[in-house]
Amino acid sequence: MPSIQIVLVSLKSARARRERLDQHLADSPFPWRFFDASDGSQTALPYQPDLATKLMGRQLKPAEIGCFDSHYRVLAEFVDDPRSDYLMVCEDDLWIDFSFPFVAVARAMGDAGVGYVRFYARRAPGARHLAYWCDRWLVRYLWEPFGTQCYLVSVAGARRLLASLTGIARPIDNEFDRFWENGLPADPFVPATVLELSPPSASVRAPKGGGAEEDTTA
Repeated sequence: MPSIQIVLVSLKSARARRERLDQHLADSPFPWRFFDASDGSQTALPYQPDLATKLMGRQLKPAEIGCFDSHYRVLAEFVDDPRSDYLMVCEDDLWIDFSFPFVAVARAMGDAGVGYVRFYARRAPGARHLAYWCDRWLVRYLWEPFGTQCYLVSVAGARRLLASLTGIARPIDNEFDRFWENGLPADPFVPATVLELSPPSASVRAPKGGGAEEDTTA
C-alpha cells in the first residue's frame, strides 16, 4: 500500500489555526507535521519583478511571494528526503474529510502514472468528466482553477513541478496550473474532499512591508 504523509503549510505565528488543526488531525490516519511558511523576505528562487510586471501586469504581493516560496520549499524537501510515497500538501485553513479513500487514490495514481492530483480549487471553470469513483467525479479543468489549498503529489510529480519553476514571477497556483509546461493536468475530485474554512490562509498572510503577520483568528 502506498504511504502518505501530510504537511501543513502555516506561519509559525498562526497559533489559533495550528491549535484547531492539532484537534482536527488528532485522528488523522496519516502522519502529519507543520511546515513553517515563508514570509517571502528570503526565497529559494529569485523573485523577478520585471518579469512579474510583464506576465501579470503588476508586482507580486509579499504574501504571494511567501506562498510560492513555501510550496517550493515543501516540494524540494520532499524530493530530497521522501519519507513516504506521496505527500499531501495542505494550507492551514482546511477541514479534511478523512473518510475519503486517499490511499486508494494514491494507489490509482501509481497505477496510472499520475504524479499530481488536487483536492480543492478556488474556482469552478469548465471541466471534462474523466471518471466516476467513490461517489465523486474526477474531472479535468479546461482552464486554470487556481488554488493550492490541498494536493497529493508523488516524488516524480514533485520533481516535475520543481523542474518547471526557475524564478518567482507568478503566484504559485498560476504556475502549478500551467500543465502545458509541467505536464501535470489539474485533475480534482468533485465535490471537493476538503473544505476551505476561512480564506485567505494564514500561510500566505503578510503585512505590506513583508514579514510574518500575527494570526488573530479564533
